[in-house]
Amino acid sequence: MPVTKSSKNIYIAIALIISLLLVGGLIFWFTGKKSETKTTQITSQKFTLVKEEGQVEFRNSGDYKKLETSEIELESETFIKTIEGQANVFLKDNSMISIDKNTEIQIILDTTSTQIIQLAGNTWHRIKKLGSNENYQVETPTALATVRGTKFGVETSKEKSDIFVTENVVEVGQLDTSSGEKVWKNKQNLGANKLASVENIKTRDGFETVEIPEQRKNLKWFLKNQAIDKDYENEKNIERSNFIQKLNTSAQRASTIKEPPVRTERLPINNPNPTFQNSIESALGQYTQIQGDGSETCAGFEEIDVDEFIAQLSLIEASYGTGQFDASQFRQFFLGIKSACSDGRISPQEIESISGLTPKPN
Repeated sequence: MPVTKSSKNIYIAIALIISLLLVGGLIFWFTGKKSETKTTQITSQKFTLVKEEGQVEFRNSGDYKKLETSEIELESETFIKTIEGQANVFLKDNSMISIDKNTEIQIILDTTSTQIIQLAGNTWHRIKKLGSNENYQVETPTALATVRGTKFGVETSKEKSDIFVTENVVEVGQLDTSSGEKVWKNKQNLGANKLASVENIKTRDGFETVEIPEQRKNLKWFLKNQAIDKDYENEKNIERSNFIQKLNTSAQRASTIKEPPVRTERLPINNPNPTFQNSIESALGQYTQIQGDGSETCAGFEEIDVDEFIAQLSLIEASYGTGQFDASQFRQFFLGIKSACSDGRISPQEIESISGLTPKPN
């Protein structure tokens, strides 16, 4: 059939319509995709910081700024510092981080990972179950904790980090920078009701895991966060703004919890060895009464497993919480005596070099 002028015009019109539809569709798809990508990027790289009480500060760059409002939305890589205050962080999926007084952290986010750099202080993490390609890590000066979805706490000082788990499992590793790079060694899975005390690897290569001691469970920070945990489970799936308001109110209410009275002893011990305290006090007594060449003191130390003492001291420190009991002087004392007694006696020079190491029991 011959193509007439009118039918040719129809074909041209149809072709133009199809072309316009294709171009319009591509433009719509591209702009929509671009907008979607942009929104995802913005959402994934922001979190909400809510002041619970006291002074809370933050910085993206430059100096810290005081948080003047009750809450603020912040970008990834922001640092947060509490002075005599406490705060809570809410991530996009309603995972929640409680921040204790005198704590400093940095929060780094992207679409699939959350990294918390904890420089000092105490945090408590409530992490919703992560997808197969998502991860959540807390890094301290001595340790790394990796989780899939759980509740756990991290207490950090310069030389040691205590990591304890109240639900599910956390993988804990020890930081080694001797090669000039960060390497995570001695990894262990830490289950519910377990605690790991991870020291600087230069001080001790490896770490112990124990049941969370009752002394730790009776500390105000622990009691407070367990109370928040209950409300978190009840409220975690509600609308975000209501969730933040309810959980911050829960945190403020839990702050009124008081620690139960505890019995104090001359030296705080949480140890299965019943002779441990007597051995420590005997060793201290021998050291403070060194006579002659110190051979009697060294003879007494031959009956003591110094490495066992150091391990047990770490357990004591863990049971009372970071900052509650500092075992570093005890560790230095025992290591100093062990080194000085390597030849069976203590010289005047050795006495002088460790003269300031004698710790004072509480």
